[in-house]
Amino acid sequence: MTHAQWQKTIEPKVTGTLNLHSVFDSGVDFFILLSSISGIIGSHGQGNYSAAGTFQDAFARSLAAKNQPIRSLDLCIVGSEGYAAEHESASKHAMRYGAGFVSLDQVFALVDHAIENPLAASPRAAQVLVGVNTADPTSGSEEAAAQRPDPRFSHIWNTSSRRSANTAGAGEFDLVAALLAAETQEAALEIVLTAFTEKLSRLLGVDVDEINPEQSVSSYGMDSLIAVELRNWVLKQLESHVQTVELMSPLLIRDLARMIAERSRLVPAGLFAKKE
Repeated sequence: MTHAQWQKTIEPKVTGTLNLHSVFDSGVDFFILLSSISGIIGSHGQGNYSAAGTFQDAFARSLAAKNQPIRSLDLCIVGSEGYAAEHESASKHAMRYGAGFVSLDQVFALVDHAIENPLAASPRAAQVLVGVNTADPTSGSEEAAAQRPDPRFSHIWNTSSRRSANTAGAGEFDLVAALLAAETQEAALEIVLTAFTEKLSRLLGVDVDEINPEQSVSSYGMDSLIAVELRNWVLKQLESHVQTVELMSPLLIRDLARMIAERSRLVPAGLFAKKE
């Protein structure tokens, strides 16, 4: 993310909120901020948007502590309006990270209630969460994986995932165990390629047989949100690092799989040290 991209998203919410407060100060009957639950649950690849929402929440709590009439509504996906409603991939991306749905009528009702009840009982009550729908962290679902803790602590949950490597049910493929046991480059590459292709097919909503390893990921019309989701999956499930720009480059899927395998911490050390 560039500084310009950061500023472009931050300024409307931060500078706009401060300007409104500067003009009206405490001479208002109510002050309603439309924030986002991304400031609470996070949004991979959209740290600027999350930070802007977090500012609005903190600002509302600060004024509420001074007994001023203010509310910050942390909205989720609005079913019929906004970017997520117009772009299915965006709404699916938000849902994976814990966002729910509300209707436009429900948003209007929330705003009406905030206008009629502008004084919060406490600073904490000035921030209203709308539609948080987090997954059970023990469920093993894709949503639970996407909502894992901060990647800076990945050494903790990576170790945990390896300890539970043998918990796959009967007939289920144990990806972690298979990579740890790989004895050749070809074996590791085939494991990564298979897992990568299956994940890509689910994200794109196409049959796995339609994914050709001799084509690039970008040739399937993948947008940036799906690329971010795929990158995070590679990091969490394959313990490998790949850039979003690499996923959206002309590189063939097979070449991407080899790159991921070479960088994976699950593949035995030295396996890719020499080219076979």
